[in-house]
Amino acid sequence: MGSFPLPSVFSKNTAVKIIIFGIFIAESILVITFCWKDFVKIFKGIVDFMKNK
Repeated sequence: MGSFPLPSVFSKNTAVKIIIFGIFIAESILVITFCWKDFVKIFKGIVDFMKNK
């Protein structure tokens, strides 16, 4: 087992990459949803502003 460390190292690196990728995707989704909510608020604010004028 000592002479074949490659598979375990490879699987660890793959797991880490998958975890990092998953976190990145989750954060991207959160950022998009929060920005979308802000965008909708801003858009509604602009529409209300136009209606009032």
